[in-house]
Amino acid sequence: MSIDTLTQNMGHIQLIGLVDNLIDSTDPSPSPESFLQVQPLPNKGRGFVASRPITKGTLIHVAHPFAAVTHQAWKPETCMGCYAFSYPKTMKCKAVATPLEAQCWLASLGSVGALGSQRPDLSSDQKKKKKRSTPLPPASKLQLRHTAFCSDTCKAAHIDRLPGPRDGSGVPFLWYRWLTCMYRLEHSDLIVASSKTSSSVINGPSPSQYDVEDDDELTDLLNSLWDNATQLTLNQDGTDEHDLTMLRLIASCMLQLNHTEETPDVASQQLWDMQDNELTAFRHTYRGPRFVTTNDLLTSTLPDPVQHAMSLYAKLTHAMTADHPHHHMPQPLTNLDHKLFRAIYFREMANGFGLWEQPTSGSSDDNCEEDKVTDDLELLGYGIYPSAVYFNHSCDANVTKVRHGHLMYFYAKQPISKGEEACISYGNVQAPVQERQQRLLYHYHFLCACRRCAQESIDM
Repeated sequence: MSIDTLTQNMGHIQLIGLVDNLIDSTDPSPSPESFLQVQPLPNKGRGFVASRPITKGTLIHVAHPFAAVTHQAWKPETCMGCYAFSYPKTMKCKAVATPLEAQCWLASLGSVGALGSQRPDLSSDQKKKKKRSTPLPPASKLQLRHTAFCSDTCKAAHIDRLPGPRDGSGVPFLWYRWLTCMYRLEHSDLIVASSKTSSSVINGPSPSQYDVEDDDELTDLLNSLWDNATQLTLNQDGTDEHDLTMLRLIASCMLQLNHTEETPDVASQQLWDMQDNELTAFRHTYRGPRFVTTNDLLTSTLPDPVQHAMSLYAKLTHAMTADHPHHHMPQPLTNLDHKLFRAIYFREMANGFGLWEQPTSGSSDDNCEEDKVTDDLELLGYGIYPSAVYFNHSCDANVTKVRHGHLMYFYAKQPISKGEEACISYGNVQAPVQERQQRLLYHYHFLCACRRCAQESIDM
């Protein structure tokens, strides 16, 4: 079911994961989901417009992340449940904190196939371990470095939010799959792994010439290149902390989508409704009408951002499939297809939200996070919030977002008339108009045409 059908049936966009006690049922004021409608907008696709007059400071939308991760640089000091930040202290409640939790994880790993649909009892699991030629790690060795929570309560709430079947203790099997996925990313020598091989041959017709201005031809070209992404000799530019964070976010999304592929939920449907920037990004970085491939791929022709994305895919594939030198660890992802990777990666580029350290100063009733985010604050992680995808950009936004734990609240920054578009700003917009335009074009591949940009361009 598409989001169009959903919004037609419901009349208004529904919130994903709205906590039960967010709105007091005795409060006669409208609930957030009644303020916005999704409508087609000229030259913008679709966007949120006000379904009624909205006063300044009104909470108009609450978004729940489809997936979110802490930044690699701040994992020890950031709670992965509510994103509390405790620098220089580290979080003390680990993802796997007790021997019992480790044993339960081991039991899930002992299941056949994709970590099992039912957790075996521990005694049965121990018997299976004896038959393995490559044993599972002992419980004491199951460590996820720096992946932690601020409290047992926050940890329990985070695990409880995960969807899907659960074991006898009420723990979702998806939690065990996520632990295994993160363990592989941390323990598969990911940073030094290379996707370089002796082969750089493209399957299919070669040499070939593609018109990159034609959507169908460009799609064929990209599919041909990505079919060999783990074998192409790429320009490796290293894996930095941002890349490792991105891999954890993409892997988390893949786990969710693998989990819901048979019975898609609203959140996964909305994820696919997000804008995919792959074709636009290729054209923007290639800047040529045609692309020629030969048996020896001319990597000087392939845009560096595309090579970088392919390199990340190769590294993720290595981390999820390579045998560990010391023990067996099942593969947690049932679908590692590059089309799924690309679909997530190029959607996140245009739609991801930064999770910033909360400001400690400023008016408590201002509700303007963008005005409070300064160079002194740290970027703690990234999240994908599909229900918020319909907030388009304006450099003079009438909506501001404020993070409350893992949820993202959206407030009216100024009065909004019925039928007026509700917009947020994509990043800091305090720079001069030319600098703003260049940043938006580089990161989001569009030129802003809001009223502020138009006026400032005239005044130059």
